[in-house]
Amino acid sequence: MGSSATTHRALASESRVRILHLLQEQTAPVGVDAIAGHVDLHVNTVREHLDRLVECGYVRTSVEVRNRRGRPRILYSAADDSPEEVARQAVRDKVTRLLAEGYGRVVEQPGLAAQAHGKAWGTTACPGLPDGRRAPLGGEGAAAGQLQALHRHLDELGFDPTVDVERLQVHLHRCPVLDLAQVRADVVCNVHLGLAQGLLAQHPGPLRAERIDPARITPAGPLTCTLHLTQG
Repeated sequence: MGSSATTHRALASESRVRILHLLQEQTAPVGVDAIAGHVDLHVNTVREHLDRLVECGYVRTSVEVRNRRGRPRILYSAADDSPEEVARQAVRDKVTRLLAEGYGRVVEQPGLAAQAHGKAWGTTACPGLPDGRRAPLGGEGAAAGQLQALHRHLDELGFDPTVDVERLQVHLHRCPVLDLAQVRADVVCNVHLGLAQGLLAQHPGPLRAERIDPARITPAGPLTCTLHLTQG
């Protein structure tokens, strides 16, 4: 469920613990209004707490299925999967929510908007690089530290990354939201690019995420996506 520091901060709030316990008692996903009514907090406050619980893997989101017009609601439920599945679900939740929030709205540059959302997520999602969890990438200095941090975070989120240090490329062998990417690659891939930009920004150094070459879908399955980095 992410780093221990992130987990501890998520559960340091009594209100978030109450919200989590409430969701664990439910038999079906519920909306933010219902949650706010039960815990006697403002809807906006509850939404902020839910965002933190989702980012840390304790809560998952889904989009309401409705037969009437209007924007579907985001519904919340407690997560009960393995840590690996929870991490992958966190990526799906973020992308699904972004797509739902854009329902019925005209966005002139959806790719740039998705990238901005991903970057904002990446700057808060996975702080720090705990001792003893460094990926064996070789090299020294700030750039190597950034690569190690990026590798760990992407691995925790289910991307199964490998790093080509010489070419400054990160190969993503798995997409946690492949089905969504096949429909809206312009949104999904840019969310992932922004995520990488935000993760790198947390760690001082010269590396920046420049672009993602999406996987090409073949009858045998998807080929690897490639994240290109620049230095300077």
